[in-house]
Amino acid sequence: MVESAKPANNMIYRYLGNTGLRVSVLSFGNMVQHQANADGQKFTTDSVRKALSIGINFFDTAEMYGFGQADTLL
Repeated sequence: MVESAKPANNMIYRYLGNTGLRVSVLSFGNMVQHQANADGQKFTTDSVRKALSIGINFFDTAEMYGFGQADTLL
């Protein structure tokens, strides 16, 4: 049986394997968040803030996304 919780923001969370971490069932893919210019940084900031505001706490990123720039912006 998978434990989940549903807080006031209606996001559902589940435990990630045996780690003890509770993560949102939706993740935020960070592949396109790698433009280093001002527009890209604003887009990334706005997108991450929106994701957090709706309860997303699971971010998918990788070193290869924007040659590491996506991680830096996140």
